[in-house]
Parts: sequence; structure tokens; C-alpha cells
Amino acid sequence: LTLVEGETLVLNDAVLAPGASISGLVTRASDGAPLDLVRIRAYDAAGVQVRALIGNADGTYTLAGIPPGPVRIRFNRSGHATEFWDDRVDYASADILTLAPGDELTGFDAQLASGGAVYGRVRDTLGNGIGGVVVTAYDPAGVFLNSATSQSDGNYGFGQMNTTSIKVFFNASNTPFESEWYDDQPDLASADLVPVTAGGSVNGVDAMLAPRGIEVLSPNGGEVWSSGRIHPVTWSASPTC
Repeated sequence: LTLVEGETLVLNDAVLAPGASISGLVTRASDGAPLDLVRIRAYDAAGVQVRALIGNADGTYTLAGIPPGPVRIRFNRSGHATEFWDDRVDYASADILTLAPGDELTGFDAQLASGGAVYGRVRDTLGNGIGGVVVTAYDPAGVFLNSATSQSDGNYGFGQMNTTSIKVFFNASNTPFESEWYDDQPDLASADLVPVTAGGSVNGVDAMLAPRGIEVLSPNGGEVWSSGRIHPVTWSASPTC
């Protein structure tokens, strides 16, 4: 809309379609006790999160205002295995709920087991630990599961994993190093799968990151400078520089 000074523009009213809602109860699988602080998320058919909330202290939740259409529901809580409804380990295998405007669905419960954990270390090519790398677990479809940031010695760890296979990305964008997927792969499609078991742990999911570099094309050309290193530069008035 383009307005000029002093102009009053009257717009037509907007009519919003009613959203759907999904309610349920989240409990601990081992003894049936209700779980508080559970984060419940709804994803659309493209894997995009459309609604999210944190459940009540008594384990109940109502996820409201969900756009109509197919959705998948995800449950996660610290110390417990993340799962999708209905007792599925990842987005690809999750049951699909097709919602109509105004739907109010109840009884969508979840029982969360103790979570599995993944540990590793991020190092440079000299074996030194790299801190500040965000290590993220995705399911094979590329849906986020969990993440952690490597410590100054390069060590990291995260839990809340169900029995499944994950792909791990080492995001080093805030460091002088290149990012990569496990194990030394360039993208999600080629990344190695890491099997995880709920209640267990996987060690040694490590990464050795190469320093980012720039290639100098002139005046001599062919030099490759690594990020984080100091290189002397001499400026010349010569038109060839």
C-alpha cells in the first residue's frame, strides 16, 4: 500500500478461519507419573513448525490455533526421549493428523521413556579442542531433534534421544573453521547415520574441522590463507597490485 500525507485509507475487514486444537496427557513411561515442562510442537506437511507450547504441571496440554491440514505432533522434555505421536521416533514415521477448521481433538497422549545421549569432541587438524561449535541432531528427514554447543576443550553432549538413527551437523559459523556433517560429509543427504538407543549413550561422535581459508588471486596468485592465522601483507603503488 502506498499512502500520501494526510490520506485516510479504509481497509476491508479480515475474516480468520478458526484454528484446530489438540489436547492430551504426557506421562513418564516407567511409572505413569505426569510430566511437567514438556514442549509440544505441531509440524505441517513440509516439516515446518506451526504451533508450540510447554505443557502444564499436571502433564496435560492443549495445543490451540493449529492451521487446518495435515500435522505431526512432537513431544520432548529434558532427560527423556523425544518422540512423535503416536509413539514414533521421528518426523518421517509419525502418524499424520488431518485437521479441519475448528476441530477440537482430545486423547492425544504420550508416554516418554528415559532418553539416550550422544557425546563427542570437536577438534582442529592439530588436535586442539574447538569451543563454540553448535552440534545439532536431526532425524533423517532433516527435522531438528536436539543440540548442544561445544565447550572450550571441544567436548559436547546432548540427551533426550529416542531409539532411532540421527544425522549430526557441526555448525562452526561462529568460529574460524569450516562446518561439516558427521562423518566429514558436506550435506544432510550424505551424512552418516548415528544409531541411538533410548536410555543408552553413544560416544565418539567427533569432528575434525579444517580452518576456513581465502585464496589470493593477485598479485602473485595461488596463495591460500587460513582463517585465524596472521599473514603479512605489503601494499604497493604498482598498478599490477
